[in-house]
Amino acid sequence: MTVTLYTFDRVARAERYFANTLLPHLLMAHEFSGLKLLFQHVFPGVDFTQAIDDFEIVTELDPLRDGSVGNMAVRTLYRDRGRVAVPDLFVRWDHYCLVVEAKFFTDPADDDLTEQVRLQREAITAIRDHTLYQDQSYQIEHLILCIRKSCISNAYNLTWEELCDPILAPVLASSDCDMQYCRRVIEDAITRANREALGKISFTKLSFAELMRNLSTLIEQQKVYIGFTGGEDRLAQASLDELEHRSHYKVSDKRWSDNWISLDQFLHRVFTLKGYCE
Repeated sequence: MTVTLYTFDRVARAERYFANTLLPHLLMAHEFSGLKLLFQHVFPGVDFTQAIDDFEIVTELDPLRDGSVGNMAVRTLYRDRGRVAVPDLFVRWDHYCLVVEAKFFTDPADDDLTEQVRLQREAITAIRDHTLYQDQSYQIEHLILCIRKSCISNAYNLTWEELCDPILAPVLASSDCDMQYCRRVIEDAITRANREALGKISFTKLSFAELMRNLSTLIEQQKVYIGFTGGEDRLAQASLDELEHRSHYKVSDKRWSDNWISLDQFLHRVFTLKGYCE
């Protein structure tokens, strides 16, 4: 049997490696050229042509813990709330801020990402009056960066492929060895992640109306399991309005975890809320 020898960067899986090492380098290199390209994409219509050299970049930002050391009011907040969902990256150019949550080899549900962004936004809002960003002219947006494009409404959604090309393509086209290294490692990891995904979960994404309209087809295809964060316990608490206006449902022919419920459980809850069942 032939043993393939490898280097650590060709098998690396830690999201911190991609989000906190490679990504900041791409954004900061060549006098923050990458950051400028990303901001021009996320904040369309903003004139970034002015030569403003006011940048900020922080990895693993914990707004409550970090601020609690030197500020008594923030310390009180931190004692009350503890650590909350910590974003991978905070970047600022002038009065425009971007809070980045990056995923790579993990593929969380959109509902989980939505909640993570909500908690991050809540933490920053809680301490904002104690920071430079209390001035409302500072605009703070959130970005979800994944292999698979997320569909959440409370953040900007990008894939790593979209980030590399077209957004950062001018930077990655550089012949500098550091840029070529980052490009090679990220592109190789994207290929690995996509290859792994092919052998994993296969979902059908449907809105509530589409799900109800295609019940017979789903049953025929044996796609009788629905991804539902919190599983049966959360379903029992859900309102009809929540179920009908959920962004989408993942449907599969396999129950992948405790966060998956059966189609009949889902329908029973819907019909009970509509008054069709006792």
